[in-house]
Amino acid sequence: MSDLGSIAIEGLSLLAAVASLAVTAVLLRVVLGSYIISMDEPAFRNFSRSGHMMLVAMVLFGIAMLARPVDYFTYDFLELLAILLFLAAVLIFVNYFKKGGSGERLLTRLDWGELEKEVKLKEVERDLKEDVAFRRFLPAAKGMHFVLVEVGQGVAPFPVLEYFYSRLVSGISSSSNVCVALGPTTPHEFRRHSGQMGYKCNLWVSSAEMREEWMSDKFTVVTPADLTDMVHYFKSVSGTAGGNVAFVGDFIDELSGELGEKELHAMVSDVHAIMEANGNLLVLIATTGLYTKGKLAILERYADGIAHVEGKPPAMSFLDTHTNETAALGEIPLGRAMR
Repeated sequence: MSDLGSIAIEGLSLLAAVASLAVTAVLLRVVLGSYIISMDEPAFRNFSRSGHMMLVAMVLFGIAMLARPVDYFTYDFLELLAILLFLAAVLIFVNYFKKGGSGERLLTRLDWGELEKEVKLKEVERDLKEDVAFRRFLPAAKGMHFVLVEVGQGVAPFPVLEYFYSRLVSGISSSSNVCVALGPTTPHEFRRHSGQMGYKCNLWVSSAEMREEWMSDKFTVVTPADLTDMVHYFKSVSGTAGGNVAFVGDFIDELSGELGEKELHAMVSDVHAIMEANGNLLVLIATTGLYTKGKLAILERYADGIAHVEGKPPAMSFLDTHTNETAALGEIPLGRAMR
């Protein structure tokens, strides 16, 4: 082959090497960065064709290297063919990497935080759709202001709390806020398991020494002895949160051994009145084993509805205290919350 031909082949080889580096850089960007490749069927078909062409080009390069000691002309021919095939593949790659058949970019930067939120939302929506018991619970509790959830023996209270919180976040009106009122469950534990929460409207009843990471969650923290502050919290949030509010929590479990029946009666009466006056809802998770019969009777007296969660697997039944109608709502899926 003439010197001009050799120079042309060398130039094309250099171009192919640069193109190869560029393709490698793009693929490394996908692998090492927060990017994904998304393509429709025509784009995928051409992208696949590009990959096969590159593979054939590499095979031709290998054959050319074997032929070089025997026939230099055959070597030059195969090398030129492989280079042209590789460059054609790169052009297809670049064209469909910039724009797919739908006209959208195929290389998309991924926001992992947003993706995680979307995945969790989809999971909750799916769980809510499949959760027959909660879909029966919502209409039964409609218009009520105080629902007592009695957690029976053999059922852990925290998964029940997380269950009602996650379901209410997705299951009630978008104009409503869902706040937690915690007791034995710490903000740290709840945040770690539930993932997301509205930090500006939450309560924690505890005499524990405050940790910095708990305080950063912006909870209103009161001790079991501060009943006035506790009632003030419900009154304040009910009036300022905007829209309706659903409170979910186990805060009275923290008070079960601290208060006498008279004090408990006064506090529950005040909180119930606040819920009723503002059209809000309190879903109180109560571990029945922590209460005397008298104290449990006080909670039941003010409850508009009583949900019983018991058994293995746990099932929920519901009593409307105004009509004395009872209904078996079915099993509730606590497995995900307990993991």
